[in-house]
Amino acid sequence: MQSADSLRFSATRRAGAFTLVEMLVTVACIAVLAALLLPALISAKERGRRVACLNNQHEFYLTLVLYAHDHNDRLAPGYSDLGERQVSNPAAKLDEHVVLLSHRMRTNLINTAGGNYRFLVCPGLGDPFNRPQGYDSYQDYGVIIGYTYLGGHSGTPWEPTVTTTNQWISPQKLTDNPGLPLLADLNAWSVAEGIAFAPHAARGPVMRQGDSRIRTNLSSEALGAVGGNVTVLDGSAAWKPIWQMKTYRGSRLFSEDGAFAMW
Repeated sequence: MQSADSLRFSATRRAGAFTLVEMLVTVACIAVLAALLLPALISAKERGRRVACLNNQHEFYLTLVLYAHDHNDRLAPGYSDLGERQVSNPAAKLDEHVVLLSHRMRTNLINTAGGNYRFLVCPGLGDPFNRPQGYDSYQDYGVIIGYTYLGGHSGTPWEPTVTTTNQWISPQKLTDNPGLPLLADLNAWSVAEGIAFAPHAARGPVMRQGDSRIRTNLSSEALGAVGGNVTVLDGSAAWKPIWQMKTYRGSRLFSEDGAFAMW
């Protein structure tokens, strides 16, 4: 026969314990709260990436302005390594790509920026962009930068292709049309190289390399890009959602096998 004290102890223990149903309800509530909070946390983190990317893009813009002031207001040329060697031939159609700079021009801009190379990269892209030597491309091409550089390209508007939805004019000098796009986040892909970039997807940056699907049409939008920052020649910048962007040709000498970009 149990004493009164032991009966009181058992009753207290039963009253303070969780039943299986209560535990399941608690776990379900925690899961619901986590599901509600996770998108908000991811969204806040992505907004931070956008701000950091825009800050670097602004530094890139200021560096281009300083370079132009030292070169009779002319913007940095957008040639590849091969394109630089072709400049002496007036009949040549220069090799140019909006996703890269020649090794020499990249070095010149870094020197203009006081030795800092990080302005050339949207921070969220990471390796191999964040290496001091940059994303070193193939021989005769140059260095893939973390933005789309639209200034200093010759012969624009380049001929349209099946993939493109629009054409663009490359600003040559600081005194050109102030509304011309100069820089954009790297929503770009190359069919021949099998690479694609989406610096601002719903859950952060996405990069594909050696992906055979890119050869069929794995664009930045298909990777999940939600948009990007765009800076125009007068220095103003704004976020542009992916559904407002157009697809442009990003390589002068290549058509459907070349690079494409959205801004």
